[in-house]
Amino acid sequence: MRPRIALVGARRARQGLGPFVARFLEAAGADVVGFLGTGPASLPATGEALASVLGHSVAGFHGLDALLAETTPDALAILCPPEHHREYLEAACERGLHVLCEKPLVMQGRDAWGAVPGLLERFEQRGLLLAENCQWPWVLPAFWSLFPEGSAEPIERFAMGLSPTGVGVQMAIDSLSHPLSLLQALLPGPARVEAIRVQGQAPSGPQTVEFAWERPQGSVACRVELVDSPERPRPAWIEINGRRADRRIREHDYALFFEGGDGLVPVPDPLRLHLGAFVHTLGAVLEGDPPPDLAAVRLRAALLHQLLQARS
Repeated sequence: MRPRIALVGARRARQGLGPFVARFLEAAGADVVGFLGTGPASLPATGEALASVLGHSVAGFHGLDALLAETTPDALAILCPPEHHREYLEAACERGLHVLCEKPLVMQGRDAWGAVPGLLERFEQRGLLLAENCQWPWVLPAFWSLFPEGSAEPIERFAMGLSPTGVGVQMAIDSLSHPLSLLQALLPGPARVEAIRVQGQAPSGPQTVEFAWERPQGSVACRVELVDSPERPRPAWIEINGRRADRRIREHDYALFFEGGDGLVPVPDPLRLHLGAFVHTLGAVLEGDPPPDLAAVRLRAALLHQLLQARS
């Protein structure tokens, strides 16, 4: 059975993820059955963008009730800006729909936490799958293939550099889920953030967020650098225990690589892998398997909230 998925925010004008998400969902074995637009005027352009990557037309709707009634999806992919996530998460849960939600899960001002416990509890009570679109952990096998000598070492230092659009706190809102998800993949289990320090809080310009990732097994010194770079493709890098891998994107086919030390290794597209895993899990849940535990999603929202609240 091919899961049926409807998109909310399919055009995603800010970052343009909608068509890529749709293509990868269908490549993984799902059917994209419809999308919700921001208004009647946006539907033709969004439909054309989706059809160009999917090879078939996708029905567009202006109202959520019409979308759900006409397309009867199994799941929603919520790709709209984060300030609108909560309303669609609540609607999906009320209607018994599984969800893939763009990161951060919920954002109201700088509040990434207040609505989260109740939402996650309701999804758990109804046995619904809820996944956050954090794809960076899927690059870790490529990182360790570049630095195999470091894979057995205890992790003491972690850093990440990203080039988000926007200014001020918006850079942090758009970016910090990525390093948090990587740290959760590298160091699973309970954790907290301490000694948070934010440098560069001007309305524009680079920012650095430093914190300690505290676990029962010890502490990891963490640093996240956010710089809105004019370079395209936008720079990004990961550093673990002083070993740094810079992301390279080959322009003619968008192939990904990590470059570091004296090496260059291919990186399978993490968004494709992440969405493939979501479709696989969704299919299993539709066949009767229990959905994955939401502890990691819950912890990530709490830690993101702490980091955002540390800003002056």
